[in-house]
Amino acid sequence: MTDLRMRTKRVRLTPMRRLRILIDQRMAGFNNAKLISPEFISDMISSYEKQTKSLVRNLLLGSIYLAIMFTAYSGSGVKIAILGIDFSDVPKLLEISVVLFSFSLFGAGILFLNQQILIQSIDSMISSVVPNDDLSQGLIKYRYAPLINFFSPFQASFRNEGETISPVGITRVFNAIMAWIALVAYFSIFLIPIVFMLAFVVPSLTTNVVSIGVGGLAWACSCFFICSLMVLILRLPYDEILVDDLPPNKNEAP
Repeated sequence: MTDLRMRTKRVRLTPMRRLRILIDQRMAGFNNAKLISPEFISDMISSYEKQTKSLVRNLLLGSIYLAIMFTAYSGSGVKIAILGIDFSDVPKLLEISVVLFSFSLFGAGILFLNQQILIQSIDSMISSVVPNDDLSQGLIKYRYAPLINFFSPFQASFRNEGETISPVGITRVFNAIMAWIALVAYFSIFLIPIVFMLAFVVPSLTTNVVSIGVGGLAWACSCFFICSLMVLILRLPYDEILVDDLPPNKNEAP
């Protein structure tokens, strides 16, 4: 009987990477039980596409709520053509727009997490049935990873090793500039509206119980949305349990 030795190793992983490792461990049992079929994977992909459409719709609604919040905060006398009244005449418009935008942030965070969990499950299923070689697994790895796909055209290396062509000189400068511009643009799209709401709009609300509650809701939903994005980026420490085979005892009889 083979002796086993268990040891603990401290590793730093993103929460989504940890989830993928756990999914892969459970998917091995499903694959051995022949529970993974092309039809089941197809249904999962269909669910992922529906989640993507829902996320896009939520972001579009969020942009509308943001525009209303900016108009209400700036106090511009924009009229609602259908109703024939000014924005400033709508009672509690600023508080209502903050609540709606906060709900859209919370909904976007939920949809984003569901989408990422779903796609990790799909890729784990595909990885368990395709050949276990670098090319096949690499195609799956780069297929849906949001940040990797977004920055891969401007990265110095795509496969990280074994490349036959690599950028030099002005190409490296161009890649570095584009990567930074893309990174700033990616986060500005989400962070600038949140900073505008938390740093300018929320403090401008009148100090009463309703305004304090609206401000707390805005902070809670904003923090949840930012954390939902950070699960792909933030590397956190985890304890990984490793099992090693002990060398055979020399004094043990064959």
